[in-house]
This record gives sequence, C-alpha cells and structure tokens, in this order.
Amino acid sequence: VLYCQEEGLIMYFISQLYDLIFRRNRVMKQLRFLEEGEQMKIVHSSSGCFHQTCKTFTISKGGVVHTSDDSNAKDLGTMTLTSSELTSLDDVLDALKSPTGMCTTQDKISIEFSKDGEVISTQTYHDPSGGIRFDDKACSLHTLGMKAAKNAS
Repeated sequence: VLYCQEEGLIMYFISQLYDLIFRRNRVMKQLRFLEEGEQMKIVHSSSGCFHQTCKTFTISKGGVVHTSDDSNAKDLGTMTLTSSELTSLDDVLDALKSPTGMCTTQDKISIEFSKDGEVISTQTYHDPSGGIRFDDKACSLHTLGMKAAKNAS
C-alpha cells in the first residue's frame, strides 16, 4: 500500500512538472499572429493611491477585442485594433518580462492563451512602473481600457 501511495505521489509530481514546463512556460503567441480558433485573454488589475480597476480583454484573430470592466461588472463591448495597435500591445506584453521602475500604481497582468477553447499556456506578470514606461506606445493596457470605456459610452 505504501508503494502505491509513493507511486501516486511520483505521478503527481511528474504531472506538475509537465504542466510547468510544457503549458505554463510555453512562449505566448504574439497578438498580431493569432489564427482562427485562438484567443488571448488578458486580465489587467491596476491599483494605486486613488484607483483600483480590473479589466479583461479577450483578443482573437484580426485584433478583435471584447472588453469587460470587472471592477463594476460592466460589459464594454467589442472593438477592432489596428495593426500598429496590435504591434504596440505585443511590445508591451513582451516588455513585461523585464519589470522596471517603481510607482505607487502597481499592475498585475494575467495572460491566458487558448486554442479551440483549450488553455495552452498561462503567464502572470507584475508591473511596478504603473504602466508609465509604456506612455510612448500607440497602445498599452491602460490606453486599451480607456478606449474600450469610451467606445461603450
């Protein structure tokens, strides 16, 4: 009986290791290259001295973005990003791998890549810069949220 329990424990650790190596740490696909049936779900939580927000962006082929404001359970609708906005957003997501800066606004970004409804990989980032380092980008998570809110009103 002890042998079976140990074998079960070993199988559990192997499955966890497999998940860590092959699912969670797999390189995310760039937004501008999403294919039919693929989606990138980005949950952007931001908190600072005077705000606390959480928005979910579900992006699919062609830059189609469905946005919801989880802070007040509001659906912000769907919009389509331009090619340059997708490229800019890809740059922002890539830069999150190397956090820099310090600000009272702290951002947490969770990214889930799925194909045909199956989650392929997940990643979570912390941005201590408060998004300030992305102000020169054509599209950042903050500007995407503002654009969605403007389109919804």
